[in-house]
Amino acid sequence: MEENSGQIAKKKRGRPKGSKNKPKPPKAQPYAKQNMKQLKQVLAKTKSGSLYEQLQNLAIIDKGGRMMPLVPNWAQRELIGALSEQAKRNLPMRAIILKARQMGMSTVTQALMFLNCNGLPNYSALVAAHNDDSSTNVFDKARIMQEMLPDGMKRPMAQSNRKELIWAAPHRSRLIVQTAGRKSLGRSYTLQSLHASELAFWPNPTESMNAVSQSFPNTPGTLMVIESTANGMAGEFYTRWVNAVKQQSEDPFTGFVPIFLPWTVFADYRMPVKDHRDGLDQLDEEEARLRADGVDDEQLEWRRMMIRDYCSGDVMTFKQEYPKSWQEAFQVSGRIVFDEEAMMRHAGMIRDGKKVRLARDSSQRIMQISADEMIHDHWEIWNEPTEYGKYTIGVDVAEGNLVDPLDVRSKTDYSAIVVYSRKHNRVEAVYRSRVPPDRLAEQVILGGRYYNTALVAPEINGPGFAVIEHLRANSYRKLYVRESAEDKIRESSGSMYGWKTNATTRDKMIDDWDMAIRSDANGSYEDSLDLYSDILVDEEQSFVAKQRGPTSRQTRRESLSGKHDDVLFAAMIALQAHLRQPAERPMIVIDW
Repeated sequence: MEENSGQIAKKKRGRPKGSKNKPKPPKAQPYAKQNMKQLKQVLAKTKSGSLYEQLQNLAIIDKGGRMMPLVPNWAQRELIGALSEQAKRNLPMRAIILKARQMGMSTVTQALMFLNCNGLPNYSALVAAHNDDSSTNVFDKARIMQEMLPDGMKRPMAQSNRKELIWAAPHRSRLIVQTAGRKSLGRSYTLQSLHASELAFWPNPTESMNAVSQSFPNTPGTLMVIESTANGMAGEFYTRWVNAVKQQSEDPFTGFVPIFLPWTVFADYRMPVKDHRDGLDQLDEEEARLRADGVDDEQLEWRRMMIRDYCSGDVMTFKQEYPKSWQEAFQVSGRIVFDEEAMMRHAGMIRDGKKVRLARDSSQRIMQISADEMIHDHWEIWNEPTEYGKYTIGVDVAEGNLVDPLDVRSKTDYSAIVVYSRKHNRVEAVYRSRVPPDRLAEQVILGGRYYNTALVAPEINGPGFAVIEHLRANSYRKLYVRESAEDKIRESSGSMYGWKTNATTRDKMIDDWDMAIRSDANGSYEDSLDLYSDILVDEEQSFVAKQRGPTSRQTRRESLSGKHDDVLFAAMIALQAHLRQPAERPMIVIDW
């Protein structure tokens, strides 16, 4: 796929006809007589300048803090041109924008929605962003436009506050702001416009977009713009972007038009080369590729200056702020944490295990009962315990967090148990379910007894201590005991049992897992960790280094929004128990 296949422009769009002439003072527009058909006609007149003249009636605050008329820049004209083309073809107006820098796309989207609301009766538009501050910030652009609108264009308002603009009867249009992340997003309205800002950072983007889609007719004249900074090569925004790029190859204007503008097309991103002091005759590998793609010396000089003076010498930071392709934007924004080749190896090892429930027979021995695959409260076993095999078990205890924090009806996270073979360096069995701590502890006991009284390391964070207490009450004595250097906090007098995840141990868990699954220096995987679980592979692949926010340079290694990491963390705990408490070391037994 070509690097710039995500750009909408198949041909170069020039300045609108008549733009060389100074525009005449705007007259009040007969908005009350407009309807959806007329809106399409207005947008279709982009080249004649009529829409641009209307946009210049709107006020914005520029980067210097000055109140200015909105004069669309060439990047904003890309969006307007795409929407205009869809309107001329009698198609719904749809665009998805991958933001690489501040191009004013949020501003021009708000402007188009405001013109629609002010010009069309009974028109409803919704603005949604990933948090309250961002939603308010985007919505404030529309409020400024309404406040500074020329008198001849103003309409009476019924409501004007930080959450909504409602036009008075008989016009009755409205522009509303909501914070994303809930299943009820937009459901109280029948919408004609939607601005979904920073979709990649929404708490539950799939559920939220599905909810708002129920209120959004897919008819000509409706407007939906999705814009976001990249946040990893997975998730709702990434999926929608890739689908839009594929659709564009079939029909450039049906569905969502993808818009991405690389740093190399911006005229401002260049500076004079002074006496070849930076050695532009000596290019590194990345610069040589850029030169081959047509980047000139002045652009390379600017790039070197930005990396040196504004990115602390870090090329990856520059790529994150100024990607040269949409693929690079996603790759550097949500970097995969674990070794990609090792994860591909794991994906090739996936196979179904035996799905069973563990129970006690009449003599209290652990036996297997075949489980219906539809029943989630079961084990999946790939390898049975050997006679003298030694095993560790990691337990990740669900803290009751909702998949959708804003919807009390959404499901909670999982609890997980993973059995690890010390001898074979592999995952032998997995249990994952939503059960209370006492029932989870019973499964830990059954799994531990079944695997030769395995060394058990329950995570003690949150409700994990309740699991420890249940194990204690039922005399399961082979428990992982923390070293004092790991954690000086004691849960009760003298007790240091169970695994505690904190900032230090969490990083160590992640780094050790990556080391365990990688090949050695010779490229051999003979001593690397094996696993067969499709759930575990999926959690490995969706575990990324994510930006803490769309403007932050700090990252946190965690699962993508909408993905789980319960089994992965249980497996990492099992590995830590193996590494920190070797099998040959005398077991520390808690005497209850």
